[in-house]
Amino acid sequence: MAGVPTREKEDGFVAAVERYDGDMVALCFVITGNRDLARDATQTTWLKLWREPPKLRDPGKLRSWLLAVAANEARQLIRKGRRVVPLERDQASSAPTEPSTVVALGQALQGLRPDERSLLGLKYVIGLNSTEIGEQLNITPGAVRLRLHRVLGKLREVLRDE
Repeated sequence: MAGVPTREKEDGFVAAVERYDGDMVALCFVITGNRDLARDATQTTWLKLWREPPKLRDPGKLRSWLLAVAANEARQLIRKGRRVVPLERDQASSAPTEPSTVVALGQALQGLRPDERSLLGLKYVIGLNSTEIGEQLNITPGAVRLRLHRVLGKLREVLRDE
């Protein structure tokens, strides 16, 4: 029966969701600044995986593939005109630092382009190194470090002015 999922496919899918969903939502949240948009981008990514799994030479690259697709989905939601809502106080209330500081950071992040927020999310939320980020973006690790330096400089400047 074509199209009927096998138990192996279902088990693999469930394991992937359990392992990677949190990272994907976190990355998408950094990009969009909105919980609902982050969840939408993540759900779309899971649907793509279910419908047509990637043909990866190295199965260990699934996480990278998922993060790249999720980040692209989040950026597409923004491009399609889905409004990015700045980080609100209720979203910051569970943070360990002062809520006003978190809100200021959230607002500063909204001033960045989606690709810049994606870069920060890959580095500081997901914890990828420059080589791993470079593989995701098809650039060298040196270019990753340079872009991160520039984005962090922009953030510092904005936060200094606050």
